[in-house]
Amino acid sequence: MDLKAIVRQQDLGYFSLLVVVAVLCTHFLFFIDEGWYDFRWMNQTGNWVAFFIYAGGLFLGEMAVNTLIPKSYVNPMRLVVVTLLGLPLGLTLLLGLFFGMQ
Repeated sequence: MDLKAIVRQQDLGYFSLLVVVAVLCTHFLFFIDEGWYDFRWMNQTGNWVAFFIYAGGLFLGEMAVNTLIPKSYVNPMRLVVVTLLGLPLGLTLLLGLFFGMQ
């Protein structure tokens, strides 16, 4: 196994972790948004469409911040910084997109 394959595997794990964080945050937002504080929203197909749009937007925000941070900055805190800056950025971009469409 060469070095490039190892780096690609590490990147895949890192990006998978970003996806998991975005999905968990979106689950939390949908849990508290409906006012029922449960997962009844999962019964409706339209809610799943909105869920994937929001999760994708949050992930894109994380990826945007990840792109802005230099690759030479390799640190366990990188994930925390990317998450704490990327999730609000992604949510802001989504809301801007939604309000811009009106």
